[in-house]
Amino acid sequence: MSNQQPQFQEPIQQQQEEQAYELWKPNVAYSPIGMKVEYEGTFYELRHPHTSQMGWEPTQTPALWKVCHNQEGFHRPSQYSTSEQQLHETLQPQPQTQYNQSMGNTTKTFELPYQWVPYTGTMPLNAIGIPNDLGKTFFVARGKHNGGIHPGYADPAKNRCYTSYGGKEVVNEKFEILICDSGRYSWVTCKDQRNLENIKNLVIAGNESNGVPLYSCKILREKIPYLGKTSKIAPCAYYGLDGNENRVNIYEVLTYN
Repeated sequence: MSNQQPQFQEPIQQQQEEQAYELWKPNVAYSPIGMKVEYEGTFYELRHPHTSQMGWEPTQTPALWKVCHNQEGFHRPSQYSTSEQQLHETLQPQPQTQYNQSMGNTTKTFELPYQWVPYTGTMPLNAIGIPNDLGKTFFVARGKHNGGIHPGYADPAKNRCYTSYGGKEVVNEKFEILICDSGRYSWVTCKDQRNLENIKNLVIAGNESNGVPLYSCKILREKIPYLGKTSKIAPCAYYGLDGNENRVNIYEVLTYN
C-alpha cells in the first residue's frame, strides 16, 4: 500500500493550477493588469487597463494584450451569488459606465450609454450631430486607417467620414457613427492639454495602431464646428479639412454622463 498514490492528489493539483478567465468582449473596462481573457480559442493576459472597443481585439492590440504561454488550466468564472448580486445592485442602482467589478473569481458588467454603429446610408437614431452655418450637420464618426481607428466627422450629404493622420486629411467611405441618448453626453472645454488627464468619463472614440485610446473633439474654425481627435499623450487636438491635418490647442472633448 505504500506505493499507491492518494486518490485525491491529482484533483487538488488541478484545482490549484486553474485560473479564471472570460471571453473578450467590446465595451468592457478591463483591469487589473494580469487578468485573463479568451479570444478565438486563445488565452490572453492584460498588459494595460483599458475599455475595449471593436477593432481592439487582442489579436490587433499587442500593446494591450499578450498571449499566455500556458494555454491550459483555465476555467470560466462563476456567476454572482444571489446575495452578492443584490448587494452590488444596491450600491449601483443605475450604473452609467461599463466595467467589470471583481469579487474573487466573479465579474459583473455594466453598459456604457453610447455605442458605435456602422453607417448604412442614413443616420441612425440618436446620432450625435452638430449643425453649422453652412446649412449642414456634421456627425461624430470614426474610420479605420493605418492599423488604427480614428475619430472625425461624417457629412451625410457626401456619405463620407473625414479624419486625419500623418499631416493629411483621411476620407473613409466605410465608417461608424456614434449614438447616445440626449442628455447622456456632454462637450467639456479643454484649454490646456495637461488638463485632459483630469476630465472624467471620456468617450473612447478609437485608438492608434499601438492601442493608445483616442477621444472625440469639437473644434471651431471660423465659427464653424468640426470634429477631430486627441489623446492623453498628444500635444493638441487634430482634425482633417481641405486635404490637411490641422492642429488646435483649445477644443471641447466628448464625455458621457
